[in-house]
Amino acid sequence: MKNMTMKPKTYRENLASPKWKKKRSAILKRDNHACQKCGDTNNLQVHHCYYESGLKPWEYPGESLITLCNHCHYDATYGLHILVEKIEYTMRKKGVTFFDFKAILSAITDLSREEIMNKLTGGIIKK
Repeated sequence: MKNMTMKPKTYRENLASPKWKKKRSAILKRDNHACQKCGDTNNLQVHHCYYESGLKPWEYPGESLITLCNHCHYDATYGLHILVEKIEYTMRKKGVTFFDFKAILSAITDLSREEIMNKLTGGIIKK
């Protein structure tokens, strides 16, 4: 008999889950089906303000999810990555070691979840 171990689902597969669809629908309703950044009502997505290893998309608390349009979602998702890359590049240019950079990132991540979400969502937090 073959070993039938199940392969873990990809993030994209998890987003097709009925559990995520239900959670997404609740967040869209809470946010009046409008981008919480610019007010657009077209092409809406539900953005995770942070990720934790091992959590499924629907297992995050509602206050860590926010409705954004495609444009604002792109900015929220990739703007932070670009910022970190620019900081890393500048620090390396100035001779800062990887370990110094790691210490600085560690200090940044000591912010509370609320502080991080506040910064990532431009101060729009649902309580």
